Amino acid sequence: MSLQGGEKRVKSSSDREIVYNVYKFMKTEPELGITIPLSKVQKRIAEATRVSRRTSCRVLKEGENLENGVALAFSTPRKLRSKVCTKSILDNFDEAALRIMVHNFYLTEIQQPTLKVIHRKMCESTESTVR
Repeated sequence: MSLQGGEKRVKSSSDREIVYNVYKFMKTEPELGITIPLSKVQKRIAEATRVSRRTSCRVLKEGENLENGVALAFSTPRKLRSKVCTKSILDNFDEAALRIMVHNFYLTEIQQPTLKVIHRKMCESTESTVR
């Protein structure tokens, strides 16, 4: 019975590392004898692939889901995405001007400031200083 099928290339370096670890495990077995009983399949897989037993259990469960049609493919770790900086990039002067503008909304215009109105006022005040 041949388990080969589909594409035969090992794509990533981690796949190559796993193949090499399994090769070393199988190569040392005849020399040392079977150190882990054949009945303990999950432990043998974890030792051969050099991944934790929990990780191998997750992969096996995912493989069963593939065979049963629950999942379409093995999942891959998500990319790490850079987070958007949420901190203020205003210097002390602009920050103080903004603070005064918000206070003036409460005092002179007697209305609650919204971002849209504050932004419009800030743009108007910077345009008048640029001219």
